[in-house]
Amino acid sequence: MNGKVIAIHNFKGGVGKTTLTAVLGMGLAVNYRVLLIDFDPQMSLTQIFVKEERRKEILQQSIRPESDRSAYALIREISDVIVENFIHVSKTSKGEVKVSLDIIPGSYVSTFHAMFKGYFPMFDEFAVKKELENFREKYDFILIDTSPSDVVTIKPVLRASDYLIIPEDGTIEAFNAMLIFLKEALPKYIWSSFDNPRVLGSVLTKVRRNSTKLLLEHNKLLLNEISENTEVMSHIYDPPYFGANDDHPEDFILSSNKEYLSDLIWRNESIPPIGEVFDKLFLVSEKLQPDLYSYFYKVFYRLPSEVVRRVREW
Repeated sequence: MNGKVIAIHNFKGGVGKTTLTAVLGMGLAVNYRVLLIDFDPQMSLTQIFVKEERRKEILQQSIRPESDRSAYALIREISDVIVENFIHVSKTSKGEVKVSLDIIPGSYVSTFHAMFKGYFPMFDEFAVKKELENFREKYDFILIDTSPSDVVTIKPVLRASDYLIIPEDGTIEAFNAMLIFLKEALPKYIWSSFDNPRVLGSVLTKVRRNSTKLLLEHNKLLLNEISENTEVMSHIYDPPYFGANDDHPEDFILSSNKEYLSDLIWRNESIPPIGEVFDKLFLVSEKLQPDLYSYFYKVFYRLPSEVVRRVREW
């Protein structure tokens, strides 16, 4: 499989975009070669997969634009970017499960240069697409965590992406942001001159585990809004919401579970927090705690498997 580039984006912030990117990356990395790219100035994805001391070094390096090799260097068509390797090994009753993925880290310092110094050239919106050609043969999936409002990177990222996944947290604000993105922004400014990205669908996030009714309602509402727009329908997977046509739609909801997914920042402890969450998939009993087992199973297996299925089908 030639590497597929998938952007995770919603213009509404705080919808679980980074968490979704992280768990998809971990789940896919069990069977595929995965590269994550952190284009969010908050650096949350970088904080999950790169230790604190190393993050400090990356930030220090990016203070000088000419030495910046974070994800933002791709905008300047620099191929020599930092690629950090993340490895986690889980011990199970059937042996070890090894997860290995790479990440091109972000840097909020780079965003400062873009915002206040106008450092990054904005004239070539295909810069990231060109640079990612150097990575497509090395990876099966390239996942890009985006900024909800960074005008410097969003268009180059969308130009570089084959597919798009939109997280939506069940609020009217997040739903409307997605709707405007699909009906206005993409047709006018992206699809008018380029066929990609195709929309793999929306993942319902940060809601209760029993929000199946909400998922189905939002899926129906979105279809009602876009069904007569042939351009949008030709670019979006039907049904648009992950799980809407499955016997168990609840398995595709990235539910709000603060005990496990509230603080994934990796500081200098030996085991990264997301690794501890991943380990629970093998520690929780399906018989004794079916709800919890189902939760971890869907996070790391069902959602990534559905992403793979939709990519291959489409």
